[in-house]
Amino acid sequence: MVPSEREPYFITKLQDYTAVEKDEVVLMCELSKPAAEVKWFKDGKEISPSKNVLIKSDGKKRILTVKKAEKANIGEYTCDCGSDKTSAKLNIEEREIKIVRPLYSVEVIETESARFETEISEEDVHGHWKLNGKTLCQSPDCEIKEIGTKHILILRNVLMDQAGHVDFQASNATSSALLKVKGESDRSLIQNPE
Repeated sequence: MVPSEREPYFITKLQDYTAVEKDEVVLMCELSKPAAEVKWFKDGKEISPSKNVLIKSDGKKRILTVKKAEKANIGEYTCDCGSDKTSAKLNIEEREIKIVRPLYSVEVIETESARFETEISEEDVHGHWKLNGKTLCQSPDCEIKEIGTKHILILRNVLMDQAGHVDFQASNATSSALLKVKGESDRSLIQNPE
């Protein structure tokens, strides 16, 4: 369908776009007539403006802005002026999270506390801790804290059978260390070598 000279048509089409999570995404196209009304669609459903999605007109330009991109924004976007339309695909990739400060191995005597701390490159990314392959959850003997980019694990009343691997993962970033536990008898050996 070729629109007639009197009907608006797109002189600049939407382009496929790949963004990273939390980036701002701007989809823009341009019409032959500045007064033309348009509707925006995602995967065939009309888009309404929201806190995260802004729709505006600037002369002949029609602009859709996603302020903080997330996986839910992946899809095909269409701008339709009635007599013509243009579409493009939007893809959102995961942010590349890096370990800024790795975990270090810790050695404690049984019943003492062990503290592990790591730092990642981004805030607002939740981490997961594992001890010997088992996921750790907040409890009286297990404190998990996130302070900005720092992630802290404190294990209280550590027992001999907890010795092993401590693993931290946040998105694609991982760090591992060892928890070494010595028995109570080792304390006296250290203090009174024979």
